[in-house]
Amino acid sequence: MSGDDVGLDFTIEALDPNGHDRSTFDSGVARIDNFLKRTARKHQASDFTRVWVACCPPQRQVLGYYAINSHTIEAAELPDQLAKSAPRHGAVPGAYLSMVGVERAFQGRGLGRALVVDALRRIETASHTIGIKLAVLDVIDDGGEEEFRRRMRFYERLGFVAFPRRPSRMFIPMSTVRAAIRS
Repeated sequence: MSGDDVGLDFTIEALDPNGHDRSTFDSGVARIDNFLKRTARKHQASDFTRVWVACCPPQRQVLGYYAINSHTIEAAELPDQLAKSAPRHGAVPGAYLSMVGVERAFQGRGLGRALVVDALRRIETASHTIGIKLAVLDVIDDGGEEEFRRRMRFYERLGFVAFPRRPSRMFIPMSTVRAAIRS
C-alpha cells in the first residue's frame, strides 16, 4: 500500500491549529471546508478526533487533510461473514475516517489517495495497541449522484467495500490493510 507520486514535496503531519494556515482551504465541498476551518481544532482539543494535514514545508498552507477517531460498528450492519465473528455484545471495534479533503488546485493528482493511505497506516499501527477490526467511512453525497459514484469508485479502488444495507458507508478490514502494507 503506497501513496501515488503526486508531484509535490509534501509532508503529512498532525494539525497545529496555531501553525497551519487553514483560512483559504477550498475543496469545493462546504462541509469538508467548514470542518477544517471551524471544527477541527475544537474536536482535536476535546479528544474527539485527530486531524492530519498535508503541507509543503516550510509553507504551512494546508493542501489536504483527514480526520480519524475511534468508532464502533453494530455487527448487524456488516456482511454476514464478518458479523458471524463479532463479539456477543454485537459491537465491532473500528476506526472512523470522518473527513478527507483536498484543496481544489491539488485534486486529481493523487494527494487524496496519499492521505487515505496514510490514515490507514496510522489506523493499522494503532490496531497493534487497541482492537480495531475495520476502518469505516461515509461517502458524502454533496454534488449529486455522479459525484457520489466517483467518490465510491475512489474508495473501492483502495479496497473499501460498501455496507450491505447502507451503501454510502464503506469499510476495509484491518486484515486487508495489513496484507496491502506487507506487499
